[in-house]
Amino acid sequence: MPATFQSLKNWTWDFGGGTSDLSGDVRFNAYDHGTLGRILEVQNNPTFSPHIAAKGRIPLVRDKVYRITAKWFLLGQQANEVSVNAAIFAIGIKPDGSQWNNISVGVSIANGQQGWGFNNYATHTLEVHTNMLIENGAQWVRPLFRLDSQGVFIVQSVEIRDITGEYFANSSANAAAGSASTASIKAGEAGNSASAANASQTNAATNDYNSYQNRLAAAGHENAAWDHRVGAAGHESNAQTYRNEASQSASNASGSASTASQQAGLASNSANAAGQSAGAAAGSASTASSKASEASQSASAASSSQVSASNAAAGSQEKFAKSFPNFVGPIGKDAYVYAGDNGNGFSWEHGPDAGWPQPYITAQAGGQGGTYNRIHFKESVPKTVGRRYRVTGWFYTNATNCQIVSLWLLTTDNNIWDTNAVGRGGDTTPPGCVNNISINSPGFNKFGLEFTVGSDWKSLWKPVFEFETTGGAPNQIWHMTGITIEDITSEKAATDSASAASSSYSNALYESGLALQRAEAASGSANTASIKAGEAAGSASAASGSAAQASSSASAASSSATLSATYSTGGGNLLPETTYAINTVGWNTYSPHGNYALTWQRDLAGDEWRPTNEHNIGIQQSDDNGGRWAQWHSDQVAVTSSTWYEFSGSIAAHRCEAYLRVDWYDVNGTGIRSDYGDTNPATHPGGRNINSWKRCWGKVQSPSNAARAAIIFVKNGTIGGLGYTDSYAWFCRPMLRQTFEQANGPSPFGHGSSALTASAQSASISNNQTAIATANSSLANLTTIVQSGSPNLLKNGGFALGMNYWSGTHGGWNPHTSGGWGRVTGNGTNFEGYNYIESERVPIFGGTHYTFSADSAFFINSGGTGHVYLEMIWYDGAGNYITQNSGPTRNATHDFSNDGSSRNALKMTVQSPSNATHVMTRLVAYKSGGVVNTINWRQVKLEQGQNMTVFSNEASVTTMSETVTAVDGKANTALARASTRLDVNGYVTGWEMANNGQSGNMILNVDNLEIRKPGSSGARTEFSGSNMRVYDSNGVLRVRLGVW
Repeated sequence: MPATFQSLKNWTWDFGGGTSDLSGDVRFNAYDHGTLGRILEVQNNPTFSPHIAAKGRIPLVRDKVYRITAKWFLLGQQANEVSVNAAIFAIGIKPDGSQWNNISVGVSIANGQQGWGFNNYATHTLEVHTNMLIENGAQWVRPLFRLDSQGVFIVQSVEIRDITGEYFANSSANAAAGSASTASIKAGEAGNSASAANASQTNAATNDYNSYQNRLAAAGHENAAWDHRVGAAGHESNAQTYRNEASQSASNASGSASTASQQAGLASNSANAAGQSAGAAAGSASTASSKASEASQSASAASSSQVSASNAAAGSQEKFAKSFPNFVGPIGKDAYVYAGDNGNGFSWEHGPDAGWPQPYITAQAGGQGGTYNRIHFKESVPKTVGRRYRVTGWFYTNATNCQIVSLWLLTTDNNIWDTNAVGRGGDTTPPGCVNNISINSPGFNKFGLEFTVGSDWKSLWKPVFEFETTGGAPNQIWHMTGITIEDITSEKAATDSASAASSSYSNALYESGLALQRAEAASGSANTASIKAGEAAGSASAASGSAAQASSSASAASSSATLSATYSTGGGNLLPETTYAINTVGWNTYSPHGNYALTWQRDLAGDEWRPTNEHNIGIQQSDDNGGRWAQWHSDQVAVTSSTWYEFSGSIAAHRCEAYLRVDWYDVNGTGIRSDYGDTNPATHPGGRNINSWKRCWGKVQSPSNAARAAIIFVKNGTIGGLGYTDSYAWFCRPMLRQTFEQANGPSPFGHGSSALTASAQSASISNNQTAIATANSSLANLTTIVQSGSPNLLKNGGFALGMNYWSGTHGGWNPHTSGGWGRVTGNGTNFEGYNYIESERVPIFGGTHYTFSADSAFFINSGGTGHVYLEMIWYDGAGNYITQNSGPTRNATHDFSNDGSSRNALKMTVQSPSNATHVMTRLVAYKSGGVVNTINWRQVKLEQGQNMTVFSNEASVTTMSETVTAVDGKANTALARASTRLDVNGYVTGWEMANNGQSGNMILNVDNLEIRKPGSSGARTEFSGSNMRVYDSNGVLRVRLGVW
């Protein structure tokens, strides 16, 4: 569930279970602020009490405790100088979509408090006990933040977090605190010595000081953990400037845990000392009062130190962000300088355009500039020996006279590029980047270098981007984004010390989050720090272990920089066929030159040119025509508009260039635009080692009207002028998946669903079984049944048997195979109101959980609205209706999905009534206005249990098996009959019994025998009715023999 505002499509104003989003409301504006990172600005003037809720929902589990946290401040335009008010809600969502919202807390910001004014966040929380929501009929919970007062507000995050362990640990600690307090009082009553009281006072002061140290450390660690967590998820400036934020958080968590453990030890010692002193203490009331005052002053000082530390960190980040912004355009341009041969026509504000790596890029038209074209920051970074950095940026050109494009470092002692300045290269090129290469074709290319600052460097350094031509100005336009500087010291150290085991960054983030939570729990509250020794020690130990685990996981992630760099919401690779394991189903070929001198082939040129244990597709050109290009392109897949996607593929090329692009289409299949990824300029030849292939990558936001997309692999013509007479290019590991705007490198590759290959295999198996059954009934036994972990109780849930076992309110349903989606049933007939199909009644157990799911595609033209959902109708043993349940709705204009997300969106889990014996399932579509384009269903599954599993079709397979058994029965009956016996010449010699092989002569009953030539006229001989008749060519009877 999102906590920050990367995309307003993930946020809604809906107070209940709806899924409308904020992206179209101009009163809400999410953007990247140069200082504050990613923020949401809300215009509540005039006041409309805006709701801000994440579109997701969390399933409720008994005995859980959640904390909802809102971080916000007032920017201006308030009605007066009195408090501004807001509220935090825990919205309980019921199965029918209604909501229960009686858990909330009102919060406010007063003039002079945290949150009143720019960059002065207030943090407010609400703790939620799931039992109360469940007891009021809720099945899910969603956090919601409401602004009640007039003004313009900045919201950094609205987060919900599971604090069950922390909550119960604190409860135990508080109970222990009470016991300790009672023991202390009783011990005090036993004391009566003034000198002992004096010693006790001294010891108590020492203990109080230790307690103050504990509280101060705990507050500092908790603040650091919070800032690291929110910074990793939401602050673009932090994320882009400090790529190792996530792994640093884990490291900090580990440090926090270690410190917490030490402080716990101090607290334990202090507690022991306090107990010993208390045994002899007389503890006067005035001393207690004095100590209480001192404790209050200590807490105040700790709070002041915490605020000072936070302000200092924010000030440092703000200074770096202003001096080295990773973007150009109206805001960032003032930090950069053009340092090339000729700055005529150079612009820092070309844009904005959502299809570029950044909204604004530089631009310089062809014929302007010079041989050397450079940009760099005005300021320099001070040298810190041993720190490691990564510098990246994106370059685009239409020019064809490029000599080399590079990123390098300029080191100085005075920030002046003079004869004393020294240029340096990097240690390595980061994954997904290039450097020091020639670029002479369109497409954004990501350049990068990594380096460690040495002791022999001059005192200052800055990165320089340089575009060098073969001579003179670039002959076409060229562009460059802003330059990103990231401190990756901790990330690199973690990577170097990690094991070879690979785990995803999302796991690292999860483990890091656990460590942070446990570290927070270990540090404890300021009021009880001195009496939680046992609990703090235990929590600190757990935190230390989790932090170490998180650090290990983080170190294995090559891009463990920011959440946005590697996390994907799309559920994996959207392309259904990426393995080419059997054939090239799902992929198509094209060239404007037809087939002349071109060959498209799976595993082109044999095994030596495909990666070990993998397959590929390739294109061969058998001439030297540099203009002859060709492509492979995928089937179109469904996408979401205005959403960030990454696309990639591994490409090998011999004597030609090859590249990758993505094409976008609207709902009518009309092309919108193409976006280009990296190019392999024949530098990676491929072969058995996948490291010899170039992983070409691109990231782009889909157009606002995009509904589908396709991946295109293009091979350009044979490179001319070098005597080449042919060329080859290969392609494997294609991927299209959702990503985040700040992602600056590819996600780990994962194959698609392979649904198309599986479908082809299934069809072949089915045909073979049919052929065998026809040849010999004794072989018609279905011996292969693939069974999932949870069988499908519905007969014909995949519509392989047409509409058998289904009935509906409307006609026109057409079961068929739909391209890459497999078997579906569809209906394009227009209707108004409800249109549903329902299954036959299925036997079930009473008082048992069942899960019902289906995949749907629903499109409406001409401005209508509609939705789909599922229903379960329950019956008793006499066939009487008991009740029915409905699942969540999904709005029209959506397609099937191959990753299970579409089935999951409609999934419903219900406990059957105790007296139920049967259930009928129903697939419901509703429309109001407009014209139906199509409504389609597929992969319908009813299963026992509370979890949705992959689609399977056991009930249908059972039905087919029963049919085959019936055929076998009839075949066995046929064994009691006879067949014709033939000799070696093929002549009939008699009969042979089928059941025992006995034979006999042929004896015919002539009353049952007719011999005639086909037809009823012309010359012929007939034998019927115990008579033989011979007719001439005119049909005249000439001979008749037999009984008259």
